[in-house]
Amino acid sequence: MSTTKRCTLENGVCRVLDGVSRITVDCFEGCKDEMVKLCLPKSVKVITGKAFEDCNRLAEFEVAEGNTKFQVENGCLMGKDGTLVRAPMERPVEIPAGTTKIGDYAFFRTKLTAVRLPASVTEIGTYAFAYSALAQVDPLPEGLTVIKDFAFRWCSLKEVTVPESVRQIGEGVFGENYGLRLDLRCRAC
Repeated sequence: MSTTKRCTLENGVCRVLDGVSRITVDCFEGCKDEMVKLCLPKSVKVITGKAFEDCNRLAEFEVAEGNTKFQVENGCLMGKDGTLVRAPMERPVEIPAGTTKIGDYAFFRTKLTAVRLPASVTEIGTYAFAYSALAQVDPLPEGLTVIKDFAFRWCSLKEVTVPESVRQIGEGVFGENYGLRLDLRCRAC
C-alpha cells in the first residue's frame, strides 16, 4: 500500500482521503500507472480537467453516498451539473442521457473508437477527446453550441459535420486528423 497526502493505493484501488475537497493535476502522482479504480469521498467538490492525465488504466469509479457534486452513471464519473468528468480508459461507454457538457480531458487518451453524443450535449471541453482512438462521432448534436480548443486533436476521425447551432469553435479543434472530411455548417466556423 502506498499513501500520499491525499489518497491511498492498494491493489489498484485509489481511495481519496476523507476531507480532501479538490483533486488537481498532481493529486495522483506516484500511483497513476497502478490505479484501476478511484473511490471519492463525500468531501470532494472540485476536480480539475487534467487530474486524470496519464492515469492510463483507470477503469472504474465509486463515489461515496452524500457527495453533493459527483456521481457514477453508465460507468462514467459525472458532475451532478450534467458534466461528464471522466470516462473509463479501456472500454466502450454510453454517454448518459441528460449529459450537457463533455468536460475538459473527459476522454483524453482513452481507447474509445466511436461515440454517440446525446442531444442534450451543448458543450465539448478542451482536449475532451484528444489523443484518443476516436474514429467516429455519430453525429454531433444539433443543440451543440461550444467546441473548445483541441477537443478532437490527434484522433482518427474521417468525417464530421459541425452543426449550424455551434456558435464558438476553439483553436485546433480537429488538428492532426489526417484525411478528415469536415462539413462546417455553423456560422462561427
